[in-house]
Amino acid sequence: MKGAMGREASSLPWLRIDPDQDFDMSDEMVEPQQDSRRLPEYDEATAHLLLECFHGLSAAQDQVLGMMSHSATDAISSADMTPGITHGAHKGFEMEMRFILSDRAILSADVDEWAASVQDSVDSALPVLMGNIFGGIDKILSEAGQAVDAQGQPLSVEWVIKALEKIELNFDDEGNPQMPTLIAHPSTTKHLAANPPTAEEQKQIEALIERKRQEFNARRRVRKLD
Repeated sequence: MKGAMGREASSLPWLRIDPDQDFDMSDEMVEPQQDSRRLPEYDEATAHLLLECFHGLSAAQDQVLGMMSHSATDAISSADMTPGITHGAHKGFEMEMRFILSDRAILSADVDEWAASVQDSVDSALPVLMGNIFGGIDKILSEAGQAVDAQGQPLSVEWVIKALEKIELNFDDEGNPQMPTLIAHPSTTKHLAANPPTAEEQKQIEALIERKRQEFNARRRVRKLD
């Protein structure tokens, strides 16, 4: 199945059952023969089920994806969005998800074969999906001036401070900062744990948080005036 993530097509012409062949939801778009016995809503429901299973299994196997919300849409815009807008800023992309089921699995609702088919699709498509997501995030942050390039150097407290300088921080009612979540490779987190902030870096962090607190309070006063 080839297409952008979302329910872009309500009629799925490639979803057919041939009694002499395996059921192959391929990316080849072919015009089906007219068949009065066909119920198009079944095609859409099947595709929706498979997509939801794909997302659920992918989210369970990828911790980062599991932290993201998702929603279905009937159309995905390919137009560029204004840098800095978080919702809808990611341009749509095409990816392929292939589900192959035998006639027997379809007619008997063989859950094991359905699950295996979805897992095969996750194995092949999940790396592509996450690559596109991170690539899109990197593009958005770069255009908004919020990206930091360590130029191949290992992640360190110095680079974390530089990254925090580029973003807004929010604070709770007690004035405590709501720090962003750092997502990194396990080896990177071990490296950071083994190299805690120096006394000088700790002073820089405290000064940064105080400056961000003042900026936050200023933004809040402006919102109240509005």
